Amino acid sequence: MSARLENVMNQIIDNAKTILKMSIVTAALCLSQTAKSDALTININKVSESSGSIMIAIIANEEQFKNKAASTASAIVPAAQGSTSITFHNLNAGEYGVQVMHDINGNGELDANLVGMPTEPWGFSNDAAGSFGPPKWGQVKFKLASDISIDVNLND
Repeated sequence: MSARLENVMNQIIDNAKTILKMSIVTAALCLSQTAKSDALTININKVSESSGSIMIAIIANEEQFKNKAASTASAIVPAAQGSTSITFHNLNAGEYGVQVMHDINGNGELDANLVGMPTEPWGFSNDAAGSFGPPKWGQVKFKLASDISIDVNLND
């Protein structure tokens, strides 16, 4: 790859990361402006290594689950081998799901092999797993009616 092409690709990646960070800040500001009541703590287990980051999305319906709408809340935290926890505050009571991925190489996406199988660790609430694809929304969702803590175990 030529040095010029590599520079252009690096600029595109940097711009995408900046846009993602700005979106997260905007979502956090929007969430803080509304009256909400419950906290959700997510304990992410089986983090295989400390490189990269852990990307977490809180989803509230099947449309968000299928990536056809923006998630209710999201965060990116540095990876820590073993386990890490994050708490989302001020969520409305209701049904939610959690999607987690360990972006080991820092490219901002879940890498997959030629047949579409993930090559980076991932996990869902309820430790839901699909067969020949992601789990269904019904397997992932849970009720949030008060402050709760859930575990998500990463697969690889």
